Amino acid sequence: MMQPRRQKITVLTVLAGILLLIALSVSGGTIQQWLWMNQVGYAVIFWRLLAVRWGLAALAFAVVLAATWLNLRIAARNIEKNLPLGKTSTRRRYFPRRGASPSCWDR
Repeated sequence: MMQPRRQKITVLTVLAGILLLIALSVSGGTIQQWLWMNQVGYAVIFWRLLAVRWGLAALAFAVVLAATWLNLRIAARNIEKNLPLGKTSTRRRYFPRRGASPSCWDR
């Protein structure tokens, strides 16, 4: 039977190996493309294309993040307006302790 510390090291080593294999399989096409474009003298174009891809991915991430944040903020502000009749305070129902409500409800 393995000792706890040795078992932890073994698990971390296996996880690192799996992550390395995943990273290599994902980046294999990129490495191959870089080697080919470098061989034919188009390394500058490769780096420019890579920067454009990463830039577009970052832009898409920022747009989706902003849309999600805005949607959640609007939903938090309008939660009490959309309660069924007879329900008085969502704040007291879901946040019974004073000061436990989200900060956007305190406005």
